[in-house]
Amino acid sequence: MPCDLCRAIELSKRSIQKHEYLIQSGVPKKHKVVGQANIMITKYQCQQCHTKWQYEDDKNDDYSGWTVIF
Repeated sequence: MPCDLCRAIELSKRSIQKHEYLIQSGVPKKHKVVGQANIMITKYQCQQCHTKWQYEDDKNDDYSGWTVIF
């Protein structure tokens, strides 16, 4: 079950900062889309509740951002 800090993250919104217990897991991956800016995908895990997250930074999509992954 997600902790209070994880539940407070707004899903699918860019520019929302991570909370203090989200630790990056692995190396960010660059996804190339022909004719558009690169998309950076970074994975995180909460050290409090162990919820796994993915942050997608796509400057062409206002609805990219945080999603819970399983």
